[in-house]
Amino acid sequence: MNCIVSSDKLYKDAETNELFEYLKCSLDNSNEYTMYYEYPLYLDIDDKMIVPKLLIISPVAGLFVVNCSSEVNEEMIQQLDDETSQIENYLFSKMIKSNSAILKKSKRELSFDLQSVL
Repeated sequence: MNCIVSSDKLYKDAETNELFEYLKCSLDNSNEYTMYYEYPLYLDIDDKMIVPKLLIISPVAGLFVVNCSSEVNEEMIQQLDDETSQIENYLFSKMIKSNSAILKKSKRELSFDLQSVL
């Protein structure tokens, strides 16, 4: 597994770091996965930065937008779910607009799975 971590914030984020290490160990023998920490970065309509905790890419399994939190407040969980869905929608729209035949199965369908996980 290829891992790309652009900051040391991962090691201060206990929940994400635990998931990161678990996935890294579980998928260690597979070179088909690439896992990014806090990538890509997006600005929403209110210029608020939105970023997934992890982005996992595999030519076989697809693309996964992953957010995690120890939050138990229902309102905060809903907000995180909304942000995760927003990132998934943004990625979908960017890829579906592409002219690349590798990314698209048809005019409105990607050639790989795109999923979000909370």
